[in-house]
Amino acid sequence: MAISETSAMSDNAGNSEATKESVTTAFQNKLRFHEEGLALSRLEHDNGLHIGVVANLNMAADLSDIGDCHRSMGNLAAAMNNYQECLTIQRAVHETKGEDCSSEITMSLGNIGTCLLKMGNYGEALSCYKESLNMTKFHGDGANHEDFIVRLNNLGLCHFRLGKYKAAMKYLKRSHEMCMAVHDGQYTEDMVGTLSNLGLCHMTMGNFSSAMDHFQQSLALQETFVGSGANHPNIALMLNNIGMCLGELGDTLAAMQSFKKSLKMRKSIHGKDAKHNEIAATLSNIGVNHQRRGDFAAAEKYCKKSLSMYRTMYGRNANHHDIAQILNNIGMCQAYSGNFANAKAYLQQSLDMMKAVHGEDAKQMEMAKILMNIGQCHGTNKEDFPLELEYYQKSLEMYCAIHGEGCKELPDVATLIKNIGQCHLKLGNLSTAKETLEKSLNTRRTIHGNEANHPEIAATLTLLGHCLFRMGDDMAAARATCEEALAMLRAIHGERANHTEIASTLSFLGNILASSGDLDGALECHEESLRMFRACLGDDKEDSLYITLARNMMEDCQAKKRDQDAASLEGILFYHSQLLF
Repeated sequence: MAISETSAMSDNAGNSEATKESVTTAFQNKLRFHEEGLALSRLEHDNGLHIGVVANLNMAADLSDIGDCHRSMGNLAAAMNNYQECLTIQRAVHETKGEDCSSEITMSLGNIGTCLLKMGNYGEALSCYKESLNMTKFHGDGANHEDFIVRLNNLGLCHFRLGKYKAAMKYLKRSHEMCMAVHDGQYTEDMVGTLSNLGLCHMTMGNFSSAMDHFQQSLALQETFVGSGANHPNIALMLNNIGMCLGELGDTLAAMQSFKKSLKMRKSIHGKDAKHNEIAATLSNIGVNHQRRGDFAAAEKYCKKSLSMYRTMYGRNANHHDIAQILNNIGMCQAYSGNFANAKAYLQQSLDMMKAVHGEDAKQMEMAKILMNIGQCHGTNKEDFPLELEYYQKSLEMYCAIHGEGCKELPDVATLIKNIGQCHLKLGNLSTAKETLEKSLNTRRTIHGNEANHPEIAATLTLLGHCLFRMGDDMAAARATCEEALAMLRAIHGERANHTEIASTLSFLGNILASSGDLDGALECHEESLRMFRACLGDDKEDSLYITLARNMMEDCQAKKRDQDAASLEGILFYHSQLLF
């Protein structure tokens, strides 16, 4: 199933507050100062001490500063209210002067766009950024003006969130190139965010080596400005993004270390008990990483912490992109634990919320992932297999609508192709299944490298081994393929690690060994598989589908061994087909 990590992008509006006190405390102090200033400006306006343009622009400046404080503390609704009131005053002032635009108006539009972006209203944010960018050009600020650079970066962010990665890359590269031109080829602190954003685009497109280079360059650059080891929002951001890239590469242990460093730093910055979108994002990513490691109880715990924090921030009944992502992740935890009815409910809720946020007919990457996940949850009953394929086809059509033919080189689409192959395998379309799985495997190896160890490569190898076994033409190849998958999973997760993917592969391998007459080897695989499923799923999940199947296979193998009977191919195929669910 496709996970949904919370991509942390930078709007180049970070802060460089001193780290001796919580940044949140610093902004609370600044907020009080600016609120007092606004109250004084209103009083002076009402008493006629300052009139006309001066009084109004003083109030607008105070409102903008108050909005900045709220935004930095994660209070996005409050920030929006202040920015919008500020913009209304600025437009009225400049209208009286016969001006359609000003640098103050372009800044306010950019600030509103950033809030909309963080609140998940990407289309509205894009409109604000475009108006701001056009105004910057019209205002004659110069082709290489700093504001112009920021607007280009933020347009890149919007296109990224809308799933338009090529357009995002175009804007981000223009921002980076212009910044280098302005500063005579010298790196500045503003470039940290743009480098990181370019890294996220590369990561989403499957260019993991380029992504990691950008993240590490961005981290090193930020540390030159604030010091190595300093508590700083941009350093926490880079650690989060490096964790995401490591997770995609299959190094879940290193990813967890990076996420936990990011979480610790973000709590230090914003306050241990603060409700902040950056903290919620890292909690979500830790949950996803636990899921990759097969610890679904921990995964669900962290995802629900993140969900609770987002709902506190945005409203319990709010529709938001980030909330929809978390609902998807919780649904996946339920599915991996065998609770498919609950999984479908969470995933449908996630899809409905994405449609509410982006539009009923929107084409959006996260929606494509959710469609794929719903499809896989329909793969538990034979009569639902056509529906499973239907969801996969909808997902593939959405990916192609977003990315064109190039979508077939994306990691998520490689996973989708693998799932389609798995569905054909369950339906008994073995030639189609083999061809589809080999296509997915080749794409993954193109992305990660022929010698790479990656969870999705291992999962595809396991399915391909099963397909070869079902076809019966080359049992040695079937066994070798499953053993390659098992070795890869152990290399990724650890030789002694407990993981549901390892347990499933052991079961597949045990069935292949049993069909070849190696009942001792088969029993060893099934006993280890059952022990591992129990360790991963918990003592209260004894009646789950995975544990039940593993136990039945072990007991069947024990009975065959006692009676010295060869394992029946029909019985093995039954268990094999059940495992595919």
